[in-house]
Amino acid sequence: MRSTTLSAAPRRGRRHLGIMTLLLLALTVASAGGARAIRSLAQEGSPARGHAQVVAQGVVSLPAGSTVWRVAYQQAGAMDVAQAKQRPLGFVLADQGPIILSQADGPTFLDPGEAALVRPTTDQRRATIGQRPVGYYAIDMVPAGDAADIGEGVAVFASSPFDPPSGSEPHDLNLVRDVVKTDETSTLPRGDGPTLVLATTGSLSVESADGDAAPLRVGEAAVFDGEITIRGVGAADAVFVAALIGQAVTDGAAPGTPIASPIASPVASSGNGVIAVTIFRCPADSSPEDFNPDACAPDRDAADLQIAIVGSGANQRSADDAELAAATLTWSDLADGEYLLSATDFADGVNRFFIPGLDGLNGSPEAGYPSGLNEGYRVPLTAQSSRYTLDAYAFAGEESSATPVAGTASVAYQVYTCPPGLTLDTASPTSCPEITGDAIVALSADRLPTPLREADATRDSANRPAWTNLAPDTYVFSHAPAPGYTTYAIPESSTVTVLPDGSGYSITLERGAPAIVLQVYDLQPAAEPTTIPAPAEPAPEPEPTLAPEPEPEPTFIPEPEPTVAPEPPPPPPPPADTDGDGLSDAEEIEIYGTDPGLADTDGDGYSDFGEVFNGSDPLDPASVPAGAE
Repeated sequence: MRSTTLSAAPRRGRRHLGIMTLLLLALTVASAGGARAIRSLAQEGSPARGHAQVVAQGVVSLPAGSTVWRVAYQQAGAMDVAQAKQRPLGFVLADQGPIILSQADGPTFLDPGEAALVRPTTDQRRATIGQRPVGYYAIDMVPAGDAADIGEGVAVFASSPFDPPSGSEPHDLNLVRDVVKTDETSTLPRGDGPTLVLATTGSLSVESADGDAAPLRVGEAAVFDGEITIRGVGAADAVFVAALIGQAVTDGAAPGTPIASPIASPVASSGNGVIAVTIFRCPADSSPEDFNPDACAPDRDAADLQIAIVGSGANQRSADDAELAAATLTWSDLADGEYLLSATDFADGVNRFFIPGLDGLNGSPEAGYPSGLNEGYRVPLTAQSSRYTLDAYAFAGEESSATPVAGTASVAYQVYTCPPGLTLDTASPTSCPEITGDAIVALSADRLPTPLREADATRDSANRPAWTNLAPDTYVFSHAPAPGYTTYAIPESSTVTVLPDGSGYSITLERGAPAIVLQVYDLQPAAEPTTIPAPAEPAPEPEPTLAPEPEPEPTFIPEPEPTVAPEPPPPPPPPADTDGDGLSDAEEIEIYGTDPGLADTDGDGYSDFGEVFNGSDPLDPASVPAGAE
């Protein structure tokens, strides 16, 4: 490790199942082992292993001399205010919501989890679709002297300086993304330089082949040398991205010429991938574990299916978006990527679908999958394997008469930034200013395709951000504290408890239960107290002195009074704070001009201390802490 971290389809009410048999390039794959072999060949030479994906890539000329990897969390503003700026070499990773990148060669649209390569000195505008700003990660490779020059935004990480590969040849630069469950591992090959790993959701344990290791939580990053193993260690799924320097390109490709398209969705463009699925309905007494394909009849209405990129949910296509011929659905013009084929609805009497030979996401692929947007079969589209012809088999099961549980629960949250020294026991909404925007939060669960972010929240009746229409389940809430704050805390209850590993809070949503409201307090330690010197030890009493005895009767000299050090002065009293707002009366009168008898001088609902601490004007009711509405 080179340096340390600094401190992410409508239903119609019926249930159905589906099963499919994979025919790759018109060849039937008879076993799961065959499907895995094809996948392995398709990924040969790629830095993405297993179910990881290369989400952005290109061939570029690397900087010369002392260089650092740098990560900053920045905001994309509305189209009418966002400005084009010259950008350094690196990647843009959408996080809280969709963003549009505008440059000379046209716009590019990024959904959360998607990324794009940025070539050095590119003039690029980064904007959101609506009026509300959204957060994104800027992952840059810059000269060491520019490490702190992030402009507006939050500095997340800067590596120790390193020298990129020397020579005039351009190099392949990749951004890999993966989702790992608890105790699941993902590996990255050795790069031609240090590899940056950034946790965007959940908690990770990262270890290099050299034995260097570091824990990473959401919003933390580190760099490593050599082959890397990344393990999920939290109670919820963890998501990471890794920036790798690939091999030199010496086959005549011009610097800056991409050799593969990123998964990010360019506006008004498409790929050439095809996924075709023929749906069959099987007899009621059959199952995925024991059935005769010849006994199953083609039936388009047995199942409604959809596809979407694994992890990000991009390129989502429903059954209505497919070309229909008899019982076959065909999705065309698909960009490269690993797609999740899932069921959104079933006909009466069936409740799961099965595809022999395909790997699955969650659950057991051998037993088939019920309807759900976070489980199904993986279909990897690559330049080498761009066309799939599949058979999907729909079956009845024990749950075929069940009614889907409607998502009616909700989770609202409020984030407060507290003055130094406050704890969860002493923090309250009256002592800690609320921030109403730009909070880095996530709500995850196995049933969710990707974690919910602030951009996915709506406003409840109390104008709090809230995730709604949630099904009963156990969820995990995580949060990256605001800059300058070291941790966060949430009051616990029977339904909200901190996770044992400290990576977030477990939230249990029960059917019919009221909405859960989380009060999230960003905390920081108290200032170091002033130490008063201990008083000096008193002088020892002198021994009594006896006069000589020339006379018959001895004469004694009286004992002197013992010398005692004076008592130390009492410590000065704490500065007067008449209104108890955290600012002393002297500070209010002499420095800020606020009323020492009023905790909120301008009457805007925020304490004088809160406004001073967060940089707003305590004398102007129109000036409130950043992010407040």
